[in-house]
Amino acid sequence: MRKKYAIFDVDGTLADSMRYWDRLAEDYLGRLGIPASREDLAPIETMTMSESSAYFIQRYHLAKTPEKVMAEMFSLIRRHYEEDIPLKEGAACYLKRLRDRGVRMCVATANDAALSQACFRRNGILSYFDFFVSCDEIGRGKRDPYIYDFCRDRMAREAGTSLLPSDVAVFEDAAYCLETASGAGYYTVAKFERSYEKDWERIRGIADESYVSWKDAV
Repeated sequence: MRKKYAIFDVDGTLADSMRYWDRLAEDYLGRLGIPASREDLAPIETMTMSESSAYFIQRYHLAKTPEKVMAEMFSLIRRHYEEDIPLKEGAACYLKRLRDRGVRMCVATANDAALSQACFRRNGILSYFDFFVSCDEIGRGKRDPYIYDFCRDRMAREAGTSLLPSDVAVFEDAAYCLETASGAGYYTVAKFERSYEKDWERIRGIADESYVSWKDAV
């Protein structure tokens, strides 16, 4: 990757956290005495936390606000980010290599930015990133390229330059995110995530670069 600007996803791309998220909705609903099937939970795969919360309220007739549901789910997942979620193998080394080359980096996440920052701080990579932006913060998910455009505009403004989408690399693990970024003209880099293993060949076909391990990228 030879771009001088990069936008990174967190979960499944840099943080090895998807197994925790895969269980979160089921664990949360289970605590409320609600059995949820894989089919019931499939729609939340591409949702932000606030969208998922609203979906749960509508689908299961919860007498709660979306804000309350989000707070309760965050309380279940927060300690993992603060205590035990590791980085993907080779991620720290790869990020250091980019930093040493002068690449400007930021984060665009569908997760809460504070959780990502807690994980990165504990794993020693927080200082590599100029800023963090979440989908909930801007009010749009990653089926819309706005979050990438928002990050690109901010990086350009802070660097005192102008940037085209093709000047910026977007790092993601999910096919729909890569499709969004690629369709908007960004250079795309795919990272293998076991949760999306069945889509890997499709993902590789979308991305300009793809890696099973960050060690391969290094």
